[in-house]
Amino acid sequence: MKVAVGMSGGIDSSFAAYHLLEKGYEVVGLTMIGSSNKTEIGKCCSLEDINDARVICNKLGIEHIIIDFHKEFEEKVIQPFINQYLEGKTPNPCIICNKEIKFKILMDYALENLKTDYYATGHYAKILKEDGKYFIAKGNDRTKDQSYFLYQISRERLPMLLFPCGDFLKSEIRDTIGLNRLINPYSKKESYDICFVKGDDYAGFIQERAAPELMKKGFFINEKNEKLFPNRGLINYTIGQRKGLGFGSGERKYIRKFHENGDITIGDRPYIKGLTIKSLNFFKPVSECTETYEVKIRYKNKGVPCKIVFNPNNGNKEGNNSTDLLYLEFTHPVDASSPGQSAVLYEHDYIIGGGIIDTIDFC
Repeated sequence: MKVAVGMSGGIDSSFAAYHLLEKGYEVVGLTMIGSSNKTEIGKCCSLEDINDARVICNKLGIEHIIIDFHKEFEEKVIQPFINQYLEGKTPNPCIICNKEIKFKILMDYALENLKTDYYATGHYAKILKEDGKYFIAKGNDRTKDQSYFLYQISRERLPMLLFPCGDFLKSEIRDTIGLNRLINPYSKKESYDICFVKGDDYAGFIQERAAPELMKKGFFINEKNEKLFPNRGLINYTIGQRKGLGFGSGERKYIRKFHENGDITIGDRPYIKGLTIKSLNFFKPVSECTETYEVKIRYKNKGVPCKIVFNPNNGNKEGNNSTDLLYLEFTHPVDASSPGQSAVLYEHDYIIGGGIIDTIDFC
């Protein structure tokens, strides 16, 4: 059986390729150029990483193919990221990249052009089958689990996916890589920043790329709509933020709401009792999702109990239509997340589905 491994030049994808070779697969390494200006060390798909992927494939004795998808990456990942920030949302471009690029365009290239049977990456997650249905599930190493970032992958693609790292701890993977001298297991920094933004200066990146007239600026206002102080523009803030507001009020104030005119409401710490999600992707029909589930409304969130209460749009309960909306009700108030982030529902270790946060319902 032939498998293409998405090679980033890092420890995890290197292990994935090595492990699949050990299991008897015919392996080819596939590396994506996602930007025409990836020079920052430590970022995904940087020029250094691409070269490292080539070296590792040579050591493994497998073919290495580099594909330039920077135009598609610009259209489907970078520009939507900019547009959503300008609207006062906080998008997660890694989730969109996985959906539109890594597990769609790049995967299709492997299956169609290279005639592979499977496509694999170094993500810490699992593909499990239960009652004839495939699901994405949490990896064994819960401190590294990346299933949250993968929930938007089309369910039709799951049977062709392999996640070798999902069965191992990071420490085991480092040991294997070191013993086989593929790469110094401590030479690579793990990056949690957005790959196409230098450092974590998201606002600076957007200011360089967007027209000045699109930058919404206004005032910080209280919940009585009284103006307090000028703000630096919506792109510089997120819902629930307390630090870095640029003024001291003598008491803790949090960002609660963005307004079309650029104003930002601040007040008490924002707790929410529910939220609406869109751009749905479910691995089983929503009509069967009648239990209380654990939902993560940000990657580092531990998860909180919730129930799917209703579908306020058109009654379609299949959960496959991006125009559908679902309301998630929490069993107790939780810290607010931002529109644009993702809410991912779990049943034990299994992802049952999720969507992009559209609106939030304050307590």
